[in-house]
Amino acid sequence: MAFTTYEDAVKFLFGFTNYERVVNFDYDSSKLNLRRMTAMLEFLGNPHLAMHAVHITGTKGKGSTALMITEILRKAGLRAGTYMSPHLVHLEERILVDGAMIPKDALLKQINALRPHLEECAKSREPFATPTFFEIFTGMAWNYFRERGVEVAVMEVGLGGRLDSTNVIRPDVCVITNVSFDHMRQLGDTLARIATEKAGIIKAGVPVVSAVAAPEALRVIETKCREAGAPLYLLGREIILEEDGNAFAVSIAGRKVSGLRLRQPGAHQRWNAALAASAAALLSAKFPAVGEPAIRAGLEAVELPGRIEAARRDPAVILDGAHNVASLKCLFDTIHEEFAYRRMNLVFAVADDKDISGMVAHIASRAAEMKLASIVLTHTASPRACRKERLLPIFEKAFAEAGAGVKIEWREDARSIYAGALKAPPDELTCFTGSMYLAGMAREILMEKG
Repeated sequence: MAFTTYEDAVKFLFGFTNYERVVNFDYDSSKLNLRRMTAMLEFLGNPHLAMHAVHITGTKGKGSTALMITEILRKAGLRAGTYMSPHLVHLEERILVDGAMIPKDALLKQINALRPHLEECAKSREPFATPTFFEIFTGMAWNYFRERGVEVAVMEVGLGGRLDSTNVIRPDVCVITNVSFDHMRQLGDTLARIATEKAGIIKAGVPVVSAVAAPEALRVIETKCREAGAPLYLLGREIILEEDGNAFAVSIAGRKVSGLRLRQPGAHQRWNAALAASAAALLSAKFPAVGEPAIRAGLEAVELPGRIEAARRDPAVILDGAHNVASLKCLFDTIHEEFAYRRMNLVFAVADDKDISGMVAHIASRAAEMKLASIVLTHTASPRACRKERLLPIFEKAFAEAGAGVKIEWREDARSIYAGALKAPPDELTCFTGSMYLAGMAREILMEKG
């Protein structure tokens, strides 16, 4: 029997294994493989084969790049679908068509469409026969995209690439934004191992656009591309990014697109934009409308919530989902270069399985440069959230060793922190970071306050 309410359907959905909410889960092919995904898509009539696609992986910048490509496609007059995770505020943000999230009634319909298959899988005696939460969402995304007549699906990998549920498509372009340390327990403790997992999305003959820079990781990507006969377009080599006053230009394979602008600050976003523009240029062979005007208009119009987002001014409130050392570095570099303030207040929450020591060491090393005056530690509602008894001692030890005189405190009630940020003096800056969930919580509350 079909669900009649959205609430009942979502409750059913959350009853499936959700690795986003599991600390230090085992990452192996017995639990994570493409067999469940293939069977579910066959049940739905293989909706993923009904459209073109761009497949995106990388340690950071995936979401920004996906939104940039989507906006370029929209400006070219194409119907674009976007699949992303995690969500900031609303579950429906994970599935977008032309930038609009899937309506609740449409999500209810998709869950009902899959319910018979999921209930049949649950009867199996085979281990790990039932799809996971993320696999189900991936299947629903493709089915919804097909129903809405999506021409190009922009698919963001959830974790890694090789075993990810999105890795059943034959895309028109693959994007590997970069490779740095994150999810080491699942993907490996060296850049080469992490790169091997991400290189798993590379397909025979399909062009790859990438900003991978670390030699250890780049060797893996280059070898995989060579073996697959996949042309590689690398930022700084085949892709040239040039600053041009208040704008920038991107050249790929001799084709230059100039006069590009972004609303978002940060050099790293211009790197993401270079990848998005290059992916769009490669797509133009099949979609001629994806030309320079669409690239220029798309990048200038794109909005990137939760990614160094200036949610408030006077006092400044910055929201960013940085959850590894590389992302923190980009965040601090951008704040230091782009924002004027007298002192900075940091609000920090993080998942328990992240490189917490590395992140805290980076924060402590830059405390003076960032004019860091106070740190409020808290936790999100996620079961993976790092708690006081572990997080607070790491901060206290790191700041004591660094000799940084910064007030550090823990607050259990996260909502009170947001109210305090809005009461700060106009020359102070408050930054919420460490977790996309924290950025989302802050964004929701700040939007409520108007």
